[in-house]
Amino acid sequence: MGNLARLARPEIGAAMLTFALLALGATSALALKAWRQGVYAFVVMAFVQDPMRKLTDGQPPIYILFAGVVFASAAAGAWASGARVALPSIPGWRRLSTPASLFLMIAALQALNGFARTGAPVPCLLSLAFYTAPLVCLGVSSGFAAALGPERLTRFLGVYVMLGALSASTIALQAAGVDWVLFGEVGPGIGLYEASGHIAANSGLFRAAEIAGWHAATAAALGVVLLTRRGFDPPRVAAALIFAVALAGVAVLTGRRKALLMILMFGGLYFGLVTIFVRRALRLGLVVGAAVAVALLGSAALMQPGDASGGDYRPYFDRAGTVFSDVTDRFLHAGWAPLQTVYDVYGPLGGGLGLATQGAQYAGLADDADLTAGAGEGGLGKLAIELGFPGLAAALVLFVALARHILTILAEVGARRPSAGRLHCGLTALLAANVANFSVAAQTYGDVFVVTFLGLILGAILAAPRYGLEPRPRAMVVYAPA
Repeated sequence: MGNLARLARPEIGAAMLTFALLALGATSALALKAWRQGVYAFVVMAFVQDPMRKLTDGQPPIYILFAGVVFASAAAGAWASGARVALPSIPGWRRLSTPASLFLMIAALQALNGFARTGAPVPCLLSLAFYTAPLVCLGVSSGFAAALGPERLTRFLGVYVMLGALSASTIALQAAGVDWVLFGEVGPGIGLYEASGHIAANSGLFRAAEIAGWHAATAAALGVVLLTRRGFDPPRVAAALIFAVALAGVAVLTGRRKALLMILMFGGLYFGLVTIFVRRALRLGLVVGAAVAVALLGSAALMQPGDASGGDYRPYFDRAGTVFSDVTDRFLHAGWAPLQTVYDVYGPLGGGLGLATQGAQYAGLADDADLTAGAGEGGLGKLAIELGFPGLAAALVLFVALARHILTILAEVGARRPSAGRLHCGLTALLAANVANFSVAAQTYGDVFVVTFLGLILGAILAAPRYGLEPRPRAMVVYAPA
Protein backbone atom coordinates (compact mmCIF):
# COMPACT_ATOMS: atom_id res chain seq x y z
CA MET A 1 0.00 0.00 0.00
CA GLY A 2 2.83 2.37 0.85
CA ASN A 3 4.58 1.68 -2.49
CA LEU A 4 1.38 2.33 -4.46
CA ALA A 5 0.86 5.62 -2.64
CA ARG A 6 4.45 6.69 -3.34
CA LEU A 7 4.09 5.85 -7.06
CA ALA A 8 0.95 7.96 -7.24
CA ARG A 9 2.48 10.89 -5.41
CA PRO A 10 3.71 12.94 -8.43
CA GLU A 11 0.24 12.78 -9.97
CA ILE A 12 -1.47 13.67 -6.67
CA GLY A 13 1.08 16.30 -5.69
CA ALA A 14 0.67 18.30 -8.89
CA ALA A 15 -2.92 19.20 -7.99
CA MET A 16 -2.72 19.08 -4.18
CA LEU A 17 -1.65 22.68 -3.65
CA THR A 18 -4.54 23.93 -5.78
CA PHE A 19 -6.98 21.73 -3.88
CA ALA A 20 -5.49 22.83 -0.54
CA LEU A 21 -5.84 26.52 -1.39
CA LEU A 22 -9.45 26.01 -2.49
CA ALA A 23 -10.17 24.12 0.73
CA LEU A 24 -8.52 26.90 2.72
CA GLY A 25 -10.65 29.51 0.94
CA ALA A 26 -13.88 27.59 1.58
CA THR A 27 -13.01 26.95 5.23
CA SER A 28 -12.04 30.57 5.79
CA ALA A 29 -15.30 31.75 4.21
CA LEU A 30 -17.23 29.44 6.55
CA ALA A 31 -15.29 30.75 9.55
CA LEU A 32 -15.94 34.34 8.49
CA LYS A 33 -19.68 33.79 8.12
CA ALA A 34 -20.22 31.53 11.16
CA TRP A 35 -17.35 32.21 13.53
CA ARG A 36 -18.58 29.88 16.28
CA GLN A 37 -18.24 27.01 13.81
CA GLY A 38 -15.02 28.59 12.59
CA VAL A 39 -13.17 27.68 15.78
CA TYR A 40 -13.98 24.02 15.06
CA ALA A 41 -12.74 24.46 11.49
CA PHE A 42 -9.55 25.95 12.94
CA VAL A 43 -8.87 22.71 14.83
CA VAL A 44 -9.76 20.48 11.86
CA MET A 45 -7.41 22.44 9.60
CA ALA A 46 -4.58 21.93 12.09
CA PHE A 47 -4.82 18.16 11.61
CA VAL A 48 -5.21 18.10 7.82
CA GLN A 49 -2.62 20.71 6.82
CA ASP A 50 0.39 18.45 7.42
CA PRO A 51 -0.93 15.47 5.39
CA MET A 52 -1.77 17.84 2.52
CA ARG A 53 1.74 19.27 2.71
CA LYS A 54 3.28 15.82 2.47
CA LEU A 55 1.35 15.15 -0.74
CA THR A 56 2.43 18.44 -2.35
CA ASP A 57 5.49 18.62 -4.58
CA GLY A 58 8.35 20.22 -2.67
CA GLN A 59 6.36 20.10 0.60
CA PRO A 60 6.17 23.94 0.83
CA PRO A 61 6.11 25.43 4.34
CA ILE A 62 3.13 27.68 3.51
CA TYR A 63 0.87 24.98 4.95
CA ILE A 64 1.85 25.81 8.53
CA LEU A 65 -0.07 29.09 8.12
CA PHE A 66 -3.38 27.47 7.11
CA ALA A 67 -4.80 27.03 10.62
CA GLY A 68 -3.81 30.60 11.44
CA VAL A 69 -5.67 31.92 8.38
CA VAL A 70 -8.84 30.09 9.45
CA PHE A 71 -8.54 31.49 12.98
CA ALA A 72 -8.02 35.01 11.62
CA SER A 73 -11.15 34.62 9.48
CA ALA A 74 -13.16 33.50 12.52
CA ALA A 75 -11.79 36.47 14.48
CA ALA A 76 -12.82 38.86 11.69
CA GLY A 77 -16.29 37.31 11.64
CA ALA A 78 -16.62 37.67 15.39
CA TRP A 79 -15.55 41.32 15.26
CA ALA A 80 -17.96 42.06 12.40
CA SER A 81 -20.84 40.47 14.34
CA GLY A 82 -20.27 42.79 17.28
CA ALA A 83 -18.73 40.22 19.64
CA ARG A 84 -16.56 41.64 22.42
CA VAL A 85 -13.11 40.62 21.20
CA ALA A 86 -10.96 43.62 22.15
CA LEU A 87 -8.36 43.35 24.90
CA PRO A 88 -10.19 45.81 27.22
CA SER A 89 -13.18 43.43 27.20
CA ILE A 90 -11.16 40.90 29.21
CA PRO A 91 -12.23 41.06 32.88
CA GLY A 92 -9.42 42.54 34.95
CA TRP A 93 -7.42 43.70 31.90
CA ARG A 94 -6.39 46.87 33.76
CA ARG A 95 -4.14 44.73 35.94
CA LEU A 96 -2.41 43.37 32.85
CA SER A 97 -2.39 46.34 30.47
CA THR A 98 0.77 48.02 31.81
CA PRO A 99 3.09 44.95 31.75
CA ALA A 100 1.63 43.90 28.38
CA SER A 101 2.22 47.35 26.88
CA LEU A 102 5.79 47.40 28.21
CA PHE A 103 6.49 43.99 26.69
CA LEU A 104 5.05 44.97 23.29
CA MET A 105 7.03 48.22 23.26
CA ILE A 106 10.31 46.39 23.89
CA ALA A 107 9.45 43.83 21.18
CA ALA A 108 8.85 46.64 18.66
CA LEU A 109 12.16 48.32 19.52
CA GLN A 110 14.01 45.01 19.24
CA ALA A 111 12.45 44.45 15.80
CA LEU A 112 14.17 47.67 14.69
CA ASN A 113 17.38 46.54 16.40
CA GLY A 114 17.27 43.18 14.63
CA PHE A 115 16.65 44.78 11.23
CA ALA A 116 19.47 47.28 11.75
CA ARG A 117 21.84 44.46 12.68
CA THR A 118 20.94 41.98 9.93
CA GLY A 119 19.16 43.93 7.17
CA ALA A 120 16.83 40.92 6.77
CA PRO A 121 13.19 42.00 7.25
CA VAL A 122 11.48 38.58 6.99
CA PRO A 123 13.01 36.93 10.10
CA CYS A 124 12.37 40.13 12.08
CA LEU A 125 8.71 40.24 11.06
CA LEU A 126 8.20 36.54 11.77
CA SER A 127 9.76 36.94 15.19
CA LEU A 128 7.68 40.06 15.90
CA ALA A 129 4.54 38.09 15.02
CA PHE A 130 5.62 35.34 17.43
CA TYR A 131 5.75 37.80 20.34
CA THR A 132 2.81 40.04 19.52
CA ALA A 133 0.23 37.66 18.01
CA PRO A 134 -0.58 35.80 21.27
CA LEU A 135 -1.30 39.07 23.09
CA VAL A 136 -3.20 40.61 20.19
CA CYS A 137 -5.28 37.43 19.83
CA LEU A 138 -5.91 37.21 23.56
CA GLY A 139 -8.96 39.47 23.36
CA VAL A 140 -10.31 37.38 20.49
CA SER A 141 -9.67 34.15 22.41
CA SER A 142 -11.37 35.52 25.51
CA GLY A 143 -14.34 36.66 23.43
CA PHE A 144 -14.59 33.25 21.76
CA ALA A 145 -14.53 31.44 25.10
CA ALA A 146 -17.07 33.79 26.68
CA ALA A 147 -19.43 33.40 23.71
CA LEU A 148 -19.09 29.62 23.70
CA GLY A 149 -19.68 29.28 27.44
CA PRO A 150 -18.42 26.40 29.62
CA GLU A 151 -20.52 23.68 27.99
CA ARG A 152 -19.71 24.53 24.38
CA LEU A 153 -16.11 25.17 25.39
CA THR A 154 -15.88 21.59 26.67
CA ARG A 155 -17.39 20.33 23.39
CA PHE A 156 -14.77 22.32 21.48
CA LEU A 157 -12.00 20.82 23.60
CA GLY A 158 -13.59 17.39 23.12
CA VAL A 159 -13.32 17.77 19.34
CA TYR A 160 -9.63 18.58 19.71
CA VAL A 161 -9.04 15.59 22.01
CA MET A 162 -10.83 13.22 19.62
CA LEU A 163 -8.89 14.42 16.55
CA GLY A 164 -5.65 14.58 18.51
CA ALA A 165 -5.97 11.04 19.83
CA LEU A 166 -6.89 9.64 16.40
CA SER A 167 -3.99 11.46 14.72
CA ALA A 168 -1.59 10.41 17.49
CA SER A 169 -2.51 6.77 16.89
CA THR A 170 -0.77 7.03 13.50
CA ILE A 171 2.51 7.50 15.40
CA ALA A 172 2.09 3.96 16.72
CA LEU A 173 1.25 2.70 13.22
CA GLN A 174 4.46 4.18 11.82
CA ALA A 175 6.47 2.75 14.72
CA ALA A 176 4.91 -0.65 13.98
CA GLY A 177 6.34 -0.51 10.46
CA VAL A 178 3.38 0.72 8.38
CA ASP A 179 4.91 2.46 5.36
CA TRP A 180 2.64 5.15 3.92
CA VAL A 181 3.37 8.38 2.10
CA LEU A 182 1.47 10.37 4.76
CA PHE A 183 3.62 9.02 7.60
CA GLY A 184 6.98 10.44 8.59
CA GLU A 185 8.65 13.81 9.01
CA VAL A 186 8.82 16.49 6.34
CA GLY A 187 12.34 16.84 4.96
CA PRO A 188 15.32 14.92 6.35
CA GLY A 189 13.82 14.75 9.85
CA ILE A 190 15.61 14.63 13.19
CA GLY A 191 18.36 12.15 13.96
CA LEU A 192 18.18 10.63 17.44
CA TYR A 193 21.08 8.62 18.83
CA GLU A 194 21.41 6.60 22.02
CA ALA A 195 23.91 4.05 23.28
CA SER A 196 21.96 1.40 21.39
CA GLY A 197 22.36 3.32 18.12
CA HIS A 198 20.06 5.36 15.90
CA ILE A 199 16.40 5.72 16.90
CA ALA A 200 13.78 6.62 14.32
CA ALA A 201 11.70 9.69 15.17
CA ASN A 202 8.11 8.69 14.42
CA SER A 203 5.66 11.48 13.60
CA GLY A 204 2.69 9.71 11.96
CA LEU A 205 0.51 12.22 10.12
CA PHE A 206 2.32 15.18 11.69
CA ARG A 207 5.13 16.97 9.90
CA ALA A 208 7.65 16.58 12.74
CA ALA A 209 8.15 14.39 15.79
CA GLU A 210 8.26 17.51 18.03
CA ILE A 211 4.78 18.54 16.86
CA ALA A 212 3.49 14.96 17.13
CA GLY A 213 4.72 14.68 20.71
CA TRP A 214 3.15 18.02 21.66
CA HIS A 215 -0.25 17.02 20.27
CA ALA A 216 -0.12 13.64 22.02
CA ALA A 217 0.72 15.30 25.34
CA THR A 218 -1.90 18.04 24.92
CA ALA A 219 -4.63 15.57 23.95
CA ALA A 220 -3.74 13.43 26.98
CA ALA A 221 -3.91 16.42 29.33
CA LEU A 222 -7.20 17.77 27.99
CA GLY A 223 -8.67 14.27 27.94
CA VAL A 224 -7.90 13.92 31.65
CA VAL A 225 -9.52 17.30 32.33
CA LEU A 226 -12.71 16.45 30.42
CA LEU A 227 -13.00 13.02 32.04
CA THR A 228 -12.60 14.32 35.58
CA ARG A 229 -14.18 17.77 35.47
CA ARG A 230 -17.44 16.48 37.00
CA GLY A 231 -15.71 14.65 39.82
CA PHE A 232 -12.89 12.36 40.91
CA ASP A 233 -14.89 9.20 41.53
CA PRO A 234 -12.94 5.97 40.84
CA PRO A 235 -14.43 5.14 37.39
CA ARG A 236 -13.60 8.62 36.05
CA VAL A 237 -10.10 8.56 37.53
CA ALA A 238 -9.45 5.09 36.10
CA ALA A 239 -10.64 6.13 32.63
CA ALA A 240 -8.50 9.29 32.77
CA LEU A 241 -5.37 7.36 33.79
CA ILE A 242 -5.85 4.74 31.07
CA PHE A 243 -6.33 7.45 28.44
CA ALA A 244 -3.29 9.42 29.61
CA VAL A 245 -1.04 6.36 29.84
CA ALA A 246 -2.04 5.25 26.33
CA LEU A 247 -1.18 8.62 24.82
CA ALA A 248 1.98 8.86 26.91
CA GLY A 249 3.07 5.56 25.39
CA VAL A 250 2.41 6.94 21.92
CA ALA A 251 4.36 10.10 22.79
CA VAL A 252 7.34 7.96 23.84
CA LEU A 253 7.41 6.45 20.32
CA THR A 254 8.14 9.88 18.82
CA GLY A 255 11.53 9.74 20.52
CA ARG A 256 10.93 13.18 22.07
CA ARG A 257 11.13 12.97 25.84
CA LYS A 258 9.70 16.44 26.45
CA ALA A 259 6.19 15.21 25.62
CA LEU A 260 6.32 12.66 28.44
CA LEU A 261 7.67 15.25 30.87
CA MET A 262 4.89 17.62 29.86
CA ILE A 263 2.24 15.00 30.71
CA LEU A 264 3.83 14.30 34.08
CA MET A 265 4.12 18.01 34.95
CA PHE A 266 0.51 18.56 33.96
CA GLY A 267 -0.67 15.69 36.18
CA GLY A 268 1.10 17.02 39.25
CA LEU A 269 -0.02 20.60 38.68
CA TYR A 270 -3.64 19.62 37.99
CA PHE A 271 -3.82 17.57 41.19
CA GLY A 272 -2.27 20.40 43.21
CA LEU A 273 -4.46 23.19 41.80
CA VAL A 274 -7.70 21.26 42.23
CA THR A 275 -6.79 20.33 45.80
CA ILE A 276 -6.11 23.98 46.64
CA PHE A 277 -8.85 25.83 44.78
CA VAL A 278 -11.86 23.54 44.41
CA ARG A 279 -13.93 23.13 47.55
CA ARG A 280 -14.54 19.64 48.90
CA ALA A 281 -11.60 18.44 46.79
CA LEU A 282 -9.09 17.57 49.50
CA ARG A 283 -10.37 14.06 50.25
CA LEU A 284 -10.80 13.24 46.56
CA GLY A 285 -7.48 14.88 45.84
CA LEU A 286 -5.74 12.40 48.10
CA VAL A 287 -7.30 9.56 46.09
CA VAL A 288 -6.14 11.11 42.81
CA GLY A 289 -2.70 11.77 44.27
CA ALA A 290 -2.36 8.12 45.22
CA ALA A 291 -3.46 7.06 41.72
CA VAL A 292 -0.96 9.45 40.09
CA ALA A 293 1.81 8.18 42.37
CA VAL A 294 1.04 4.59 41.36
CA ALA A 295 1.07 5.60 37.68
CA LEU A 296 4.44 7.37 38.07
CA LEU A 297 5.99 4.43 39.88
CA GLY A 298 4.65 2.08 37.20
CA SER A 299 6.08 4.28 34.45
CA ALA A 300 9.46 4.43 36.15
CA ALA A 301 9.51 0.64 36.56
CA LEU A 302 8.54 0.13 32.92
CA MET A 303 11.28 2.43 31.63
CA GLN A 304 14.25 1.03 33.50
CA PRO A 305 17.18 1.21 31.08
CA GLY A 306 18.71 -2.10 30.19
CA ASP A 307 15.58 -4.17 30.69
CA ALA A 308 15.34 -6.84 28.02
CA SER A 309 11.57 -6.60 27.68
CA GLY A 310 9.88 -4.34 25.16
CA GLY A 311 11.32 -5.81 21.95
CA ASP A 312 11.81 -3.32 19.11
CA TYR A 313 10.32 -0.55 21.24
CA ARG A 314 12.83 -0.97 24.07
CA PRO A 315 15.18 1.82 22.82
CA TYR A 316 12.30 4.30 23.00
CA PHE A 317 11.50 3.35 26.59
CA ASP A 318 15.20 3.45 27.49
CA ARG A 319 15.40 6.97 26.08
CA ALA A 320 12.21 8.03 27.85
CA GLY A 321 13.49 6.57 31.12
CA THR A 322 16.32 9.12 31.19
CA VAL A 323 13.85 12.01 31.35
CA PHE A 324 13.79 11.85 35.15
CA SER A 325 17.57 11.85 35.57
CA ASP A 326 18.26 14.44 32.85
CA VAL A 327 15.61 17.03 33.72
CA THR A 328 17.85 19.09 36.04
CA ASP A 329 20.78 18.94 33.63
CA ARG A 330 18.48 19.89 30.77
CA PHE A 331 17.20 22.97 32.58
CA LEU A 332 20.69 24.12 33.55
CA HIS A 333 22.24 23.65 30.10
CA ALA A 334 19.31 24.55 27.82
CA GLY A 335 17.51 26.98 30.11
CA TRP A 336 19.88 28.82 32.43
CA ALA A 337 23.43 28.45 31.07
CA PRO A 338 22.73 30.08 27.64
CA LEU A 339 22.00 33.40 29.36
CA GLN A 340 25.71 33.87 30.11
CA THR A 341 26.57 33.04 26.51
CA VAL A 342 24.06 35.56 25.20
CA TYR A 343 25.43 38.26 27.50
CA ASP A 344 29.02 37.57 26.39
CA VAL A 345 28.16 37.73 22.66
CA TYR A 346 25.41 40.35 22.41
CA GLY A 347 25.60 42.25 25.67
CA PRO A 348 22.66 43.17 27.90
CA LEU A 349 20.48 44.50 25.06
CA GLY A 350 20.56 41.28 23.01
CA GLY A 351 20.85 40.95 19.26
CA GLY A 352 17.34 41.91 18.14
CA LEU A 353 14.39 40.03 16.71
CA GLY A 354 15.01 37.40 14.04
CA LEU A 355 18.32 36.02 15.28
CA ALA A 356 16.76 33.05 17.08
CA THR A 357 13.85 32.52 14.69
CA GLN A 358 13.57 29.12 13.02
CA GLY A 359 15.20 29.21 9.59
CA ALA A 360 17.24 32.32 10.37
CA GLN A 361 20.37 30.58 9.07
CA TYR A 362 18.72 30.38 5.63
CA ALA A 363 17.96 34.11 5.57
CA GLY A 364 21.52 35.36 5.49
CA LEU A 365 22.14 34.99 9.23
CA ALA A 366 24.57 32.09 9.03
CA ASP A 367 27.13 33.90 11.20
CA ASP A 368 24.74 33.58 14.13
CA ALA A 369 23.71 30.00 13.36
CA ASP A 370 25.98 28.40 15.98
CA LEU A 371 24.74 30.65 18.77
CA THR A 372 21.12 30.38 17.64
CA ALA A 373 21.26 26.59 17.49
CA GLY A 374 22.68 26.39 20.98
CA ALA A 375 21.63 29.30 23.17
CA GLY A 376 18.41 29.89 21.25
CA GLU A 377 17.16 26.32 21.61
CA GLY A 378 15.59 27.04 25.00
CA GLY A 379 12.95 29.66 25.56
CA LEU A 380 14.99 31.68 28.05
CA GLY A 381 17.93 31.86 25.65
CA LYS A 382 15.64 32.78 22.75
CA LEU A 383 14.09 35.63 24.74
CA ALA A 384 17.53 36.88 25.84
CA ILE A 385 18.91 36.80 22.27
CA GLU A 386 15.98 38.58 20.65
CA LEU A 387 14.60 40.81 23.41
CA GLY A 388 17.70 41.34 25.50
CA PHE A 389 17.71 41.18 29.27
CA PRO A 390 15.30 44.14 29.61
CA GLY A 391 12.83 42.22 27.44
CA LEU A 392 13.41 39.06 29.48
CA ALA A 393 12.62 41.04 32.63
CA ALA A 394 9.49 42.51 31.00
CA ALA A 395 8.36 39.00 30.03
CA LEU A 396 8.88 37.87 33.64
CA VAL A 397 6.82 40.82 34.97
CA LEU A 398 4.01 40.00 32.52
CA PHE A 399 4.15 36.32 33.51
CA VAL A 400 3.88 37.15 37.23
CA ALA A 401 0.96 39.53 36.59
CA LEU A 402 -0.84 36.87 34.56
CA ALA A 403 -0.15 34.18 37.17
CA ARG A 404 -1.52 36.31 40.01
CA HIS A 405 -4.63 37.19 37.99
CA ILE A 406 -5.25 33.55 37.04
CA LEU A 407 -4.90 32.36 40.64
CA THR A 408 -7.50 34.94 41.66
CA ILE A 409 -9.85 33.61 38.97
CA LEU A 410 -9.32 30.00 40.07
CA ALA A 411 -10.16 30.89 43.66
CA GLU A 412 -13.40 32.60 42.61
CA VAL A 413 -14.52 29.97 40.10
CA GLY A 414 -13.56 26.99 42.27
CA ALA A 415 -15.61 28.33 45.18
CA ARG A 416 -18.71 28.98 43.06
CA ARG A 417 -18.93 25.94 40.80
CA PRO A 418 -16.60 22.94 41.35
CA SER A 419 -16.98 21.48 37.83
CA ALA A 420 -15.94 24.77 36.22
CA GLY A 421 -13.18 25.07 38.82
CA ARG A 422 -11.75 21.69 37.85
CA LEU A 423 -11.94 22.62 34.15
CA HIS A 424 -10.02 25.85 34.65
CA CYS A 425 -7.50 24.24 37.00
CA GLY A 426 -6.79 21.73 34.24
CA LEU A 427 -6.38 24.43 31.61
CA THR A 428 -4.05 26.36 33.92
CA ALA A 429 -1.97 23.23 34.58
CA LEU A 430 -1.65 22.67 30.82
CA LEU A 431 -0.44 26.24 30.29
CA ALA A 432 2.05 25.97 33.15
CA ALA A 433 3.45 22.71 31.73
CA ASN A 434 3.90 24.45 28.37
CA VAL A 435 5.72 27.37 30.00
CA ALA A 436 8.15 24.95 31.63
CA ASN A 437 8.58 23.11 28.33
CA PHE A 438 9.17 26.37 26.45
CA SER A 439 11.90 27.43 28.87
CA VAL A 440 14.14 24.58 27.69
CA ALA A 441 12.80 23.82 24.18
CA ALA A 442 11.33 26.67 22.13
CA GLN A 443 11.15 24.97 18.70
CA THR A 444 7.60 23.66 19.03
CA TYR A 445 6.27 27.12 19.88
CA GLY A 446 7.17 28.50 16.49
CA ASP A 447 4.14 26.61 15.16
CA VAL A 448 1.18 28.90 14.38
CA PHE A 449 -1.46 26.47 15.63
CA VAL A 450 0.37 25.67 18.86
CA VAL A 451 0.74 29.33 19.85
CA THR A 452 -2.82 30.22 18.80
CA PHE A 453 -4.38 27.22 20.54
CA LEU A 454 -2.55 28.02 23.78
CA GLY A 455 -3.81 31.60 23.39
CA LEU A 456 -7.34 30.19 23.20
CA ILE A 457 -6.73 28.23 26.39
CA LEU A 458 -5.45 31.34 28.17
CA GLY A 459 -8.38 33.35 26.83
CA ALA A 460 -10.79 30.74 28.17
CA ILE A 461 -9.30 31.08 31.65
CA LEU A 462 -9.38 34.89 31.59
CA ALA A 463 -12.97 34.84 30.31
CA ALA A 464 -14.24 32.80 33.27
CA PRO A 465 -15.72 35.85 35.07
CA ARG A 466 -17.86 36.46 31.95
CA TYR A 467 -19.43 32.99 32.03
CA GLY A 468 -22.03 33.80 34.65
CA LEU A 469 -20.65 31.18 37.01
CA GLU A 470 -22.62 32.32 40.02
CA PRO A 471 -24.64 29.40 41.37
CA ARG A 472 -28.29 29.43 40.43
CA PRO A 473 -30.42 30.90 43.20
CA ARG A 474 -32.66 28.42 44.94
CA ALA A 475 -36.36 28.86 44.49
CA MET A 476 -37.83 30.91 47.33
CA VAL A 477 -40.75 29.32 49.13
CA VAL A 478 -43.19 31.74 50.72
CA TYR A 479 -45.47 30.39 53.41
CA ALA A 480 -48.77 32.24 53.49
CA PRO A 481 -50.67 32.31 56.76
CA ALA A 482 -53.57 29.87 56.95
